[in-house]
Amino acid sequence: TFVAVATNCLTGEAEYFEKGKCPDIVRAVRASATMPYISPMVKIGGVPYLDGGCACKIPYVWALARGYEKIIVIRTRDKDFRKEDKLHGAVSTVYHKHPEFARKLARSNIDYNHQCDEIEWLHSEGRLLRMAPSEPVDVARLEGDMEKLGDLYWLGWNDCTERLDEMKAYLFGS
Repeated sequence: TFVAVATNCLTGEAEYFEKGKCPDIVRAVRASATMPYISPMVKIGGVPYLDGGCACKIPYVWALARGYEKIIVIRTRDKDFRKEDKLHGAVSTVYHKHPEFARKLARSNIDYNHQCDEIEWLHSEGRLLRMAPSEPVDVARLEGDMEKLGDLYWLGWNDCTERLDEMKAYLFGS
């Protein structure tokens, strides 16, 4: 199953577009990668969308709700990383025509932190496997330093290699 997540700018909620079930998966993928403040909204069926991470930064709940039993969450930051709980002043100004979206985006860091806490709990309960960098990540969202990106790549490679047995045991049993 291939699913793209995008945020409906009218409702502020994440929507999940499944290949073969949505009318235009390419537009859905484009919408799911459309950054707020930088990119124009992508319309699907006349509805404007932006990056799914605006409403749901880590979409593990979608898999849980559908009864998936083997879920691997791959975090891009170390397991203890949390975002600052601050309201972006520009949100309501930039997205004044989309108030539900602005509300959701303004509280996205709070929601993200809650998701991180829930992922840690679900991981400790064995409901999902959480993979995360073994050390803090110092790479910006639009990073241009190839050395930093290369170092992050190798950190991910080494972390994954070290946990392959754990991953196999989780997916296939011991």
